[in-house]
Amino acid sequence: MDPRKFYNPEVFDITRNAVDHIGFGYGIHACAGQDLAKLEIHGLLTAWATQVESYRIGAVVPRLNNFTRPYESIEIADIKRV
Repeated sequence: MDPRKFYNPEVFDITRNAVDHIGFGYGIHACAGQDLAKLEIHGLLTAWATQVESYRIGAVVPRLNNFTRPYESIEIADIKRV
């Protein structure tokens, strides 16, 4: 995320309103599959949220990329199921 737009962009913040992010591009250079990708992640997170009461984010390992800021892995620990 752009530090000119978002406070503390390197920190994962579930409460951050990331409506203005440009991870899928913008304008004529926008990703053609972004609507499907957003629909898929919404479905995944909704289903997961019905099964998990609480969790903790552990180690986060970034993956190097010149265009985006992907993660190699994100440890999710202390999962308490519903």
